[in-house]
Parts: sequence; C-alpha cells; structure tokens
Amino acid sequence: MATVAKEQIVESLKNMTLLEVAELVKELETTFGVSAAAPVAIAAAGGAAAAPAEEQTEFTVVLTNAGENKINVIKE
Repeated sequence: MATVAKEQIVESLKNMTLLEVAELVKELETTFGVSAAAPVAIAAAGGAAAAPAEEQTEFTVVLTNAGENKINVIKE
C-alpha cells in the first residue's frame, strides 16, 4: 500500500469543493467511528460546564451635540 504524505492530502483538499469535503468528513467519521465535532470543555471545578456570560444586545445612545458644522456637512 502506498503512503500518502500530509502535503498531498492538503493539496487534494484544496482542489475539492466544500460539499465534497463535507461528504469526505462524513465518510471518514463513519469509517473510523469518530466525530469531527469540537469537544465540549468541562470546567475542572465540580465537573459542571461554566455558563456563558449573556451577550448585551441592547444599548442606550444619547446624542449630546450635533456639531457646529452640521449644515456645512450636509451641503457638501
């Protein structure tokens, strides 16, 4: 059986479409009984996963000054 270098595999992947690569990944997962999904990190303290901080989606914006050259900027 011929040995294939990692560089050859990378070059082959460069010439494939994303759909072809996705199909290849599924086939490799089935063949080797593995998953390509990213592993979930588990916190060391108590084995419980840390809750992610809630992302701020609303902001309060207060305009205090429109600028002295407001009209000049609009005319340009």
